[in-house]
Amino acid sequence: MLRLRFLLVSLVAFLLSVGTAAAEEEPEVGADTTPPVFANGLLSPSYLPYEGGNSQISVDIIDETELNLTYANVYGSDGSYQSIYLYQGNGTTYYGTLEAGPNYSDGTVSYLVEVQAYDAFHNYNAGYIGEVQVEPAPQFDESPWISQTGLNPTFLPSSGGTVAIEAEAGDNRGLTAVYAVITPVSGGASTEVGLNGVSFSHFEGTYEAPANAGTVAAEYLVEVVVEDDIGQQGRALAGTITVDAPEVTPPPPTSPCKGKPHRPASLPAGPKGCGTTGKPTR
Repeated sequence: MLRLRFLLVSLVAFLLSVGTAAAEEEPEVGADTTPPVFANGLLSPSYLPYEGGNSQISVDIIDETELNLTYANVYGSDGSYQSIYLYQGNGTTYYGTLEAGPNYSDGTVSYLVEVQAYDAFHNYNAGYIGEVQVEPAPQFDESPWISQTGLNPTFLPSSGGTVAIEAEAGDNRGLTAVYAVITPVSGGASTEVGLNGVSFSHFEGTYEAPANAGTVAAEYLVEVVVEDDIGQQGRALAGTITVDAPEVTPPPPTSPCKGKPHRPASLPAGPKGCGTTGKPTR
């Protein structure tokens, strides 16, 4: 009998403990089971110069009851990580500040922003609201170079003609313009002639030198100019084109009998071979 009573008491105690544990696991009637909701996430500004700077995080976090913990995790493409506390502003809007460091690389660094929140009933939610990008630093850009130039021919007849201009040139980031500037030595306006690329670094063009009607040779200075993508220039003197002066035909010699009749061959030689008087030659 005593043993049976003991077994009954133990069974009742076990059932009571099971019932209490089940009651503790069941949610309280009327408890909040809905996680926080995010809306209107904004990062301002979302683009920063290479020096870095601050970007404001703002997001609406809505919950049925009360929020206990609000923060943002920031994951940088450079391997960096930040955890930023979000404080409540007006109404349901929460704010924080992302601090981005300078970017001295040649590529953009981005920061992904994830918002997380817990409410009073330990409901949890997380979501990405965007990214902040820091542009790359401007890289050192050397000026373009010209290693060789050429003119062919450098001497032309008075009628002028075609002169071939060539140059070897390049830049570590690429050339945007290659041309020759032809300037008359005697003065006057310069002429630009474009040089076309025939290989990676070789450029050619032609200049039509005008005829020279003057009394002395005409000369033209030729300078090759190259430009890169940020406007830096390289210059080199290619040489001088000379256009010869036209040949001048000398006038015929003046006759000593100018204005006087010539002496016929039948008369003996007179003074300077002029005149018609005298006895005929036998």
